[in-house]
Amino acid sequence: MSKKRSPIGNNPLDAILPGDATAATQASRRGLEPAGTTPRPKPEPRRTVPKVRATFHIPGELLEECRDAVVHLSGPPVRLTLAQLAEEALRRELARLKKKYNGGEDFPPRSGELRGGRPVK
Repeated sequence: MSKKRSPIGNNPLDAILPGDATAATQASRRGLEPAGTTPRPKPEPRRTVPKVRATFHIPGELLEECRDAVVHLSGPPVRLTLAQLAEEALRRELARLKKKYNGGEDFPPRSGELRGGRPVK
């Protein structure tokens, strides 16, 4: 059997890098650190929180203003989405309500589901 040839031919860095550059290159392709180097710490895995759909009615002009803001800020560096805007707004308002009405503590869990329909006056 003959040795397999690289599809790109010889590695041009072999002439510049000292030692066995091909071993280092092959190790890096496999995600390994070459011998004699300090291993890099692995990044923490992202914890994904399951998301759920929420449906509610808001004034049309408020939604249009939100959409305008999202389109304006959708590029770098902000990369805002409508879901991010809504989530952040809800988190801030919930924190304000906790502070104002519940001493900054979480509200107690509800005993049943929310009732639909018009709010009680």
